[in-house]
Amino acid sequence: MPILSPGIPTVPMKQLTVILSMTLPFIVSAQSPDAEIVASLMRSQYGPMFDSAHKCWIHKSKDWGLYCMAPIKIHRVDAHGTRRLYVLAEGVPMNLAGDLKEPRVGAHAAPGLVGAFAVRLDGAGKTSVLAATKELHFGSFGAASAGDAKFLKVGASDYCGWTFVSGGMWMGTIVTWHHIVAPRGTQFVDLSAIPETSEDDQDHTYVIAFDTTQLDRKFFPLLVTKRFTGEGKRFGPATVTFRVPFNTETGRYQLRKGE
Repeated sequence: MPILSPGIPTVPMKQLTVILSMTLPFIVSAQSPDAEIVASLMRSQYGPMFDSAHKCWIHKSKDWGLYCMAPIKIHRVDAHGTRRLYVLAEGVPMNLAGDLKEPRVGAHAAPGLVGAFAVRLDGAGKTSVLAATKELHFGSFGAASAGDAKFLKVGASDYCGWTFVSGGMWMGTIVTWHHIVAPRGTQFVDLSAIPETSEDDQDHTYVIAFDTTQLDRKFFPLLVTKRFTGEGKRFGPATVTFRVPFNTETGRYQLRKGE
């Protein structure tokens, strides 16, 4: 069965149909049928301070200061007779004057912020929040790099989430990570501890995809492909693919020794 990918066309899946998936330049379009629902959600999570110039909600992070938070991915899902709206938000750092900071300015340790939400659509304009996390820290230099996030089915039934890569480069060393942001209980968490490029191995990159051949798995295994991308002498095969199951003890996908 194919893995879901972003885009407006409907993708049929067993007991799950993605009705709507869109990428927004920064804020929900006024023409979107879910614009008011998303705006109400953002107000409830980040407060009433809306920056009309940048079309975002101003959020003060306890550790990192002001961020301009706006929805960047919206997905409507029908599953088991219920309708849900999944919203991914991303934050850009702001200075005290309310201006957006250049993402590459400042300490590399400063992360980008991501918010993730799942809302049940109860009809007649009524909604209820199923899971919400308004501040996840990803990336560096204030950039979470969630704009390329893909909305996927990550497990049995209607278990969905977003995948994307973030990280940075410091003194010529690239460190990037695969993120799988999905609900756990009433919150969203990152299910992945899989690197794309690790600090200790600059000669290989890892690519992930979900193995959807076993639809009854609560968490689909990952198919992880390790590719040699270095410029030096290669030892071993150029490409190798292996299956990585979800680790129920740690609550994350992670490589085993030697992978």
